[in-house]
Amino acid sequence: MYETVEALARANRLDQLRAVASLRAEPAFRRFGFQRVDTDQVAFNGHAFTVVRMTKRLDRPLPARPSPAGMRPAATSPALMTTRPADDDGWMSDTFPSPTIPASSRSEVFVGYLDYFRARIIDKVGQLGNHDQRSSRLRSGWTPLELVKHLSYVELRWLEWGFVGRNVTDPWGDHRDGRWYVSPDETADQLLSALRAQGERSRAIIETNDLSTVGRPGPRWDGADPATLERVLFHLLQEYARHLGHLDVVVELADGLVGE
Repeated sequence: MYETVEALARANRLDQLRAVASLRAEPAFRRFGFQRVDTDQVAFNGHAFTVVRMTKRLDRPLPARPSPAGMRPAATSPALMTTRPADDDGWMSDTFPSPTIPASSRSEVFVGYLDYFRARIIDKVGQLGNHDQRSSRLRSGWTPLELVKHLSYVELRWLEWGFVGRNVTDPWGDHRDGRWYVSPDETADQLLSALRAQGERSRAIIETNDLSTVGRPGPRWDGADPATLERVLFHLLQEYARHLGHLDVVVELADGLVGE
């Protein structure tokens, strides 16, 4: 479908394409050569969502799409921002980094899944009310905002403090007295924005290093040999997937959106 749209644009001598996508769909658009222009908040059915405005100049050829012999052709175009059907109060949909979507490298696969998990966390916590963001429905006692802050620090600890070896003043700033902590003056907007910003820094690290690169020695490793970037990313994926599953339960208990 996307190739047809671009072909029509070229036939009509347009010099660029514009798109509006969800945060999770952004990696798919990047694979087609789109670049982010800015972001915005939009409201739909009483919920706020972050969308990304993107453009692509048409002075470059369309990327080739591999289609190995004997295999069904993979999906070739990223989905546009989706909306909820009017007759379904519990439906949520967005682009999932399916194994059938071609990727240019293993690093791109890691980035795609991390972007997906991070965007789901942001969307789900963002649609909760202030009370549900700051209170717990589970015996373990953690709150959705504490989870958001924790995941920001997880990426910081493993990629910046650990792999890159950057000096971090307080790498455990998401903890107090042995548990996750968010101060009363930390707002949801601040914490969600911090997670987005951390995601951009993580992407830059992943895209500028080979997966086999070994991290720099430092306190993150607790005296063990530093791990490769690939091992670090596998750890981050399991952490995100596990916590997103936890959040799914909390959001459903709060009568929020269900599903992915």
